[in-house]
Amino acid sequence: MPWSAAVTITPPAAEPIDTETAKVFLRIDGDDQDAEIAVYVAGARAEVERVTSTRLIEQTVELSADSFADLDHLPIGPVISVTSVAFRDSAGAPTTIDSAVYERFGAGLENGIRPVPGATWPGAGTMKGAITVRLVVGYGASIDALPADLVLALYKVLRAEAEGTPAALDEQLVNHRIWL
Repeated sequence: MPWSAAVTITPPAAEPIDTETAKVFLRIDGDDQDAEIAVYVAGARAEVERVTSTRLIEQTVELSADSFADLDHLPIGPVISVTSVAFRDSAGAPTTIDSAVYERFGAGLENGIRPVPGATWPGAGTMKGAITVRLVVGYGASIDALPADLVLALYKVLRAEAEGTPAALDEQLVNHRIWL
């Protein structure tokens, strides 16, 4: 596997569904279950993100790859911006690449990073995880930025979490997955 799992550097500022909205949806009165409902909401977001290999609400993540060729197809999205690209040289020294020599390309869930015309990637070491990429990913800062079927998937998982039943998402989310 050329990519490491994404590590969240800066989590979402808020969950896509607030506790009060979740309580109305789940038909729960009172405040005695607020902490449990907050866990259900976070779990619903995490499950949709896991199934799709995306991040729903804007956040910063970091991933490692073995070679610059891996950057042709990023395994997470949607990508809002590239914060940094760094590598370990043949001696193992970390070096951040000037953002003027690379660009993000693609759209939607199909994104990559490449050198700008006239530039080339530097020589990186052959060690596993020699390339580190930091990205801002997500559809936006709130649920309003999400496609409607992702919102529906969130509510579907929220209901399943609260009822202790499985939520079948694969078919519903097939168009929102990053395929590697």
